[in-house]
Amino acid sequence: MRPRLIAAQPARIQAKPMRVAIISLSEKGRQDGPALRNLHAVSTPRTHELVDNPDDAELVIFTDLAPDAHYRSLRAHPLPRRRPADCFTVYHWHEPYGLLPGLYTETPRLRIGSRRHRAGLYWPERHTNPLVSTHLPLPEKDRPWLFSFLGRDSHPVRARVFSLPPGHGGKRALIEDTGRYDHWKTTGEARDAALQNYVDSARDSYFGLCPRGLRKPSIRLFEMMQLGVCPVVLADGYVFPTGPRWEDFCLIIKERDAGRLWEILTGREAEAIERGRLAREEWERWFAVERQFNYIVGQLAAIRARPRAWPEGWLRGARMQARIWTTDTLARLDRLRARL
Repeated sequence: MRPRLIAAQPARIQAKPMRVAIISLSEKGRQDGPALRNLHAVSTPRTHELVDNPDDAELVIFTDLAPDAHYRSLRAHPLPRRRPADCFTVYHWHEPYGLLPGLYTETPRLRIGSRRHRAGLYWPERHTNPLVSTHLPLPEKDRPWLFSFLGRDSHPVRARVFSLPPGHGGKRALIEDTGRYDHWKTTGEARDAALQNYVDSARDSYFGLCPRGLRKPSIRLFEMMQLGVCPVVLADGYVFPTGPRWEDFCLIIKERDAGRLWEILTGREAEAIERGRLAREEWERWFAVERQFNYIVGQLAAIRARPRAWPEGWLRGARMQARIWTTDTLARLDRLRARL
């Protein structure tokens, strides 16, 4: 039985020109706000206007949310109370509370008001491998690996991947635990070699495995799209961003079936080549760097335009507290299960 594709609600991605303000709440380490501004600077076409004064904006994006005291700086900010229908966030960190409507790399687990949260692509440049590029030619048709995965052992589904044999029926796979590599700390030649090895191994594979780790979203999915490699997603319940025709180029496999990957993927090399080609086309159509800012604003505008089940500010404080309590409780249960 094929896994069910969970996609965000359909949305009209193209939005009319809007005036947009970006507010960074963190007093130090402001990175997401500048990253969004850089996306605007390279956006093609330049549909939307950035304004400095949020009072002049039709849409306000809060970024660099400071997590201290359950995002006190956000909860205390007057603008979401004064203009609740116009305030949003673009958020890519782990375990979001969903305190504001917006675009989330990982959608909040508390589904009350979920129509106000959309899945989206937002990986600031510091998270990405700079060698992953659509400027690379599509991979050769003859490749040494049926599938590959280079990553750390951070979830049971990855443990199943690491337990797979390296070969089957005359085919080979490249599976490597890269736990010694730290994207944030490894530097110099060791870093350069690891980044190049990641790209080379993916381009030498028919299928690029994208198992979930500590969180369901995997940047590998989007990297495989850029490289023109068929992505294989193993992340039950992951919500795919609106736009791309995911089922045309992406294989979605239940986590419990990770041990059957040889059986599932063998003999599908020609299909993988075609899916990889389509994956790059969909990346360029929806997520190319010059399209990302317009994509983000289009998604937020679609949320803004949807009829609301209740006024955005209605019982705002109680709803925020419910989100904080529920999300913290679920996170504690996850940590408890991991110890058992």
